[in-house]
Amino acid sequence: MKKISRTALGFCLALLVGLAPNRAVAQAQQPGTLVIEGGTLIDGNGGPPVRDSLLIIQGNRITAVSRKGQASVPANAQVIQADGKFIVPGLWDSQVIYSWYYGELMLNHGVTSSITTGTGYELIVPLRDAINHGKAYGPRLFTPITNVDSVSNRTTGLETPFAPGRVPRSAEHMREMMKLFLDSGADYVILHDGRIPREYQMAAFEEARKAGKPVFTRATGPGMTAKDAAAWGSKALPHSYGVSHGITRGQWNNELDRYADMDEAKVRPLIDMLVKANVALVPTIFHSTPSYPRDWARFEEETRQLFRDPDLLTYFYPKQLAELLANFRMRDQGEVRERRMRGYQNMLRVHKMFADAGGRVLAGGDTNSSKAPGLLLHHEMQIFEEAGIGHRRMFRRLPG
Repeated sequence: MKKISRTALGFCLALLVGLAPNRAVAQAQQPGTLVIEGGTLIDGNGGPPVRDSLLIIQGNRITAVSRKGQASVPANAQVIQADGKFIVPGLWDSQVIYSWYYGELMLNHGVTSSITTGTGYELIVPLRDAINHGKAYGPRLFTPITNVDSVSNRTTGLETPFAPGRVPRSAEHMREMMKLFLDSGADYVILHDGRIPREYQMAAFEEARKAGKPVFTRATGPGMTAKDAAAWGSKALPHSYGVSHGITRGQWNNELDRYADMDEAKVRPLIDMLVKANVALVPTIFHSTPSYPRDWARFEEETRQLFRDPDLLTYFYPKQLAELLANFRMRDQGEVRERRMRGYQNMLRVHKMFADAGGRVLAGGDTNSSKAPGLLLHHEMQIFEEAGIGHRRMFRRLPG
């Protein structure tokens, strides 16, 4: 497998305030001056493409953006000739169950940063620090280290303080857990389950706020709904969990069934509340809606083409690859498909309404070992385009 290609030159745009890199880490990464000369710059802010561009990067910052001939190239700079290529923002995968072997594949698809979901436990901390210090090969990582759940998988008595996810026994126990996670280097806190009692979850928000760290929430209720998440200061809803639960008329277990049975009168008030509270949504549409996206057949062919590279089989063994490709054979039938297709269209429409109202919709694949890291994020963004959510919404900063 080739190392990251210079045909996909990228620079990073920070999407989430509160997940900024540690200053000491940034200083430790300081390289020399890098110049990217030529190429067409797509800045991600909606402006026109800049042809024959010139970028000067000193340390870990872009210090100048102009056209060839309009600025002098610093002496002894490393120069990359990008004529005939495009320079685009580095991509964030905003929901990843990260494993070490994703790194090369994600970087080769322009994914330069990722947000893990609290499944790396103790091992994710040295891996994150190794990547952020340039000692390991992968996208920059942000992690909560572990997650908080309502159901325990701690059955042997030999589990570590972080693995698997933790279950609070009281509000005070939740505070102790939060202090442990944050003191151990968590970049943010994730509350994995809306069934955790309300007072426990409110305690978690208070401790995170004291530490200046953001909280992400799966606000499925009844302990925490999407409205609660907005009121308490949640920064993001992974899987957009809480949205469909808050607008459906019935009791459904399937995401698309909830959207198919949604109450139109509940949609706008919930959107307005989430937008006002600056809560971002990470809908993971590819993950939640197998076979329903318009370009599903093309997504399958591109995935199969990717794994024709024999070098990738070093990472993805045959059984794992078979499970990965089996995702594309999932297909509802008959009345169920008709109902869920209505739900899929409503899901896209609700997220576009949210984006049009000023909300931030973040691209995340729920990337894991049963999916194609890197390529999956491109497919998720193409589903955003199907929904009518353009790149301006994807690259906007999240207010602090």
